[in-house]
Amino acid sequence: ADEEAARMKVKHEAKAARIQAQKAEAARTKAEEEAKTARAQAEQEVAAQRAAEGAARIKADEEAARIKVEQEAGAARVQVEQDEEAARIKVEQEAGAARVQVEQDEEAARI
Repeated sequence: ADEEAARMKVKHEAKAARIQAQKAEAARTKAEEEAKTARAQAEQEVAAQRAAEGAARIKADEEAARIKVEQEAGAARVQVEQDEEAARIKVEQEAGAARVQVEQDEEAARI
C-alpha cells in the first residue's frame, strides 16, 4: 500500500511537472510574440521618425532654395536698375555734349 501510494505520488508529481513545463513553454511563446510585436512597433516608429526627419529636411532645403532664388532675383533687379540708371545718365551726358557741339558748330559757322 505504501508502495502504491508512493507510485501514485510520483505519478502525480510527474503530471504536475509536465503541466508546469507546458505553462512555462506557453509563457515563453507568449513572451517571444510580445517581443516580436514590440520590435516591429519600434521599427515602425523609427521608420516614421526617419520619414518625418527626411520630410523636414526636404522642406528646409526647399525653403533655403526659395530664399536663395528670391535673393538672387532681388540682386538681379537692383543690378538692372543700376544699369538702366547708368545708361540714362550716359545718354543724357552724350545728348548734352552733342548740344554743346552743335552750339559750337553754329557759333563757328556764324563767325
